[in-house]
Amino acid sequence: MTIAGAVPSTTEQGVDNPLPSQLYPGTMTVPEAARLLGVSKSAAYRAIAARLGGDTGAWPTRVVRVGRTLRIPAAELRALLVTPRT
Repeated sequence: MTIAGAVPSTTEQGVDNPLPSQLYPGTMTVPEAARLLGVSKSAAYRAIAARLGGDTGAWPTRVVRVGRTLRIPAAELRALLVTPRT
């Protein structure tokens, strides 16, 4: 069953691992951010833990904590990935 306006599932889209944050573009999960940066999930969690401990150079964006959930501001992460044209 497909809901009108819903994003199709992976098999319906025919792509591997679409980002669920496409539904919620304001933030993304740590595994999604790690995938975009090309690092392992565990490396991302270690860097975020260091940042939350005060090392601002460990992870390149702010980290939003809601209870036990960590979210990464998507706009900040995407801005890092954009190469300025000269």
